[in-house]
Amino acid sequence: KLHAMMIGLIALMVLMRADGSADVSADDPMEEKITIERPLYHPHSSVSMLHNENRGKIIKLCEFKTDCPEYRDLYKLLHEHSVDTYGLAIAEMEGYLKGTTYRGLVTTVTREHGDILLRIPRQLHISWEKARASPQIGKFLTMAEKALSPRITTVLFIIYEMFEKERVEGVPSIFKSFFDTLPKSFSTLTDLSEDEMRELQCPGATKPGDCPLLRSALNRRSLLRKYTKDILDKFGPILIDSGNFSPDTLTFKNFTMVLNIVNSRAFQVDRTSEENKHAPILLPFADMINHHNIATGTNYRYNGNIDCFEIYADQKYLSGEEVFISYGQNNIQKLLRIYGFVLPDNIITHIHLAIPLEENEKNRTDIVEYVTKNPNATVTNLTLPGFLDSEFINLMKLKSCRAPCPPVDSEAFSRDPWLAWKVSNELMKVIGQLIQKLPTTLFEDIKILRSWKEKDLSQNMITVIMFRLQIKRVLYMTFYRLLNRNRNAIMVSAEQHQGASARPHIEWREWRNDMQLWDQYYWYNRNRIEKMWNPHMDLAGEYRSFYGHTKNSMRYGTSW
Repeated sequence: KLHAMMIGLIALMVLMRADGSADVSADDPMEEKITIERPLYHPHSSVSMLHNENRGKIIKLCEFKTDCPEYRDLYKLLHEHSVDTYGLAIAEMEGYLKGTTYRGLVTTVTREHGDILLRIPRQLHISWEKARASPQIGKFLTMAEKALSPRITTVLFIIYEMFEKERVEGVPSIFKSFFDTLPKSFSTLTDLSEDEMRELQCPGATKPGDCPLLRSALNRRSLLRKYTKDILDKFGPILIDSGNFSPDTLTFKNFTMVLNIVNSRAFQVDRTSEENKHAPILLPFADMINHHNIATGTNYRYNGNIDCFEIYADQKYLSGEEVFISYGQNNIQKLLRIYGFVLPDNIITHIHLAIPLEENEKNRTDIVEYVTKNPNATVTNLTLPGFLDSEFINLMKLKSCRAPCPPVDSEAFSRDPWLAWKVSNELMKVIGQLIQKLPTTLFEDIKILRSWKEKDLSQNMITVIMFRLQIKRVLYMTFYRLLNRNRNAIMVSAEQHQGASARPHIEWREWRNDMQLWDQYYWYNRNRIEKMWNPHMDLAGEYRSFYGHTKNSMRYGTSW
């Protein structure tokens, strides 16, 4: 058995090198030349390949009294309506990749956890309520409220305010300065071209429709287009005949653009005094606050006592730091689908994996009893730290165990190295097949992102490659976890075999030296993936910190 394990381990190491995860390029100045004469990995060494030490560095700060023409009128609007920004200012900062930029809000004064960051009065809330109160189109929107959702009502109101109000009423919208700061294009799944969607690289898919994720996105895009067309066909002629909308304004392009603005930038809060308390609210200035994942949930509310929307600090922010809110605990797929961006170290990232029972396994009493007791055991979610659900692993062990098997909760079952090796090997085959079906390797994608300027990549393409890179990290990290589990099984088996021997041999010392060398390769390569964006990243620690230590809150992965 030990010999078979070693043969399998050697084969897997060859697979790792063939896949590129252990190879280094001699002409790449950012890579280290690996030699066996020195340690390959040190716990405090930096192995990040895409880390930008200037990430979040302020390139341009636009405070209220700063001369930034593009935001001067917006600040004037806030001042006229008594918006208290509490020292927040618009800033352009350096992005995840060197040379890229993004916009957000920073605080110019230190704020403690729980301090108020922003307060916006009701008169600046762009909402379903304000749409119904519009003197020009409010009557129609109120009459059509049973056919139009609050979201679509808000979209039509924004289209009117953005494109038609000045023509119809002779005065511009009070929100014009805000509308001028809004994005005109998005990188959401429903807005990507088919060529861009194809670059998301679903394993084995030759066209977007072959991939479950992309097929879902295509279906959503098809439904969205049909829904938009139905609304424009049904209500467009009425709105145009009213004289409040022109055919050049009430177009599919404008409608989807504004819908994206509402979906990605509006807030949803409890407003118990209204009929529809969860209707979206678009807030000037507040819409520029970016997202980060926090386990405690959102940090904003509607304060009915003073009729204002309030945002609070979810942690301490020093002067000059960017402030954040949480859009909710969203995985990488949802962030791309709705908001059009990717968080490189999003700990909620996971890939669904199901291994159903074979027909002959359905007749085994121990397996049937275990699945009855644990109905979710046939599925798991591959996570960014590489964890797999313990119920799933135990079922895989039962499937690999020849009857009669020891009880699942027994030490003999949990500590059997041969059984652990068989399960890890089987899962590595599944993960390895997925990896090999991808057109490019993880490290090829890294090189593409490093040279985004030379390749003249669009923002959409950068987002797409960052997305597929994150999916590959999940596969690679899971593969490495399984590989290390195999290594541990071999070590346990070797120790058991050595313990049965009358005396230790020099071969065992050589064996341990070889395993130490293997460990150096393993940790070097695994940490290149784990610390890809951040040299101090501890994915397992971040995962446990986010989900907590209880079994229920860690349904998507527990340590083995």
